[in-house]
Amino acid sequence: MDFSVLAESCTNGFSEMVCQTATAVTTFLFNLIMMKLLGENAAAAITIMIYMQFFLSAFYIGFSMGVADVISCNYGKLSAVLK
Repeated sequence: MDFSVLAESCTNGFSEMVCQTATAVTTFLFNLIMMKLLGENAAAAITIMIYMQFFLSAFYIGFSMGVADVISCNYGKLSAVLK
């Protein structure tokens, strides 16, 4: 077992860990504040909105990455025809 590879993987993934931890802490704090200020229904509502935002962001990014090749290929063909 090569521990240098494991150490390099941990170093490389540290920024993602920080990002995911920040998201978890933010979600927890939103829920905590909503529970104190407005109660259980507000906490449920903010949780649903946050999860929908995550889902829609992932959908948008996936769609963008999926159509980027098609758009660039067709744009390249169009540019070649117009020259």
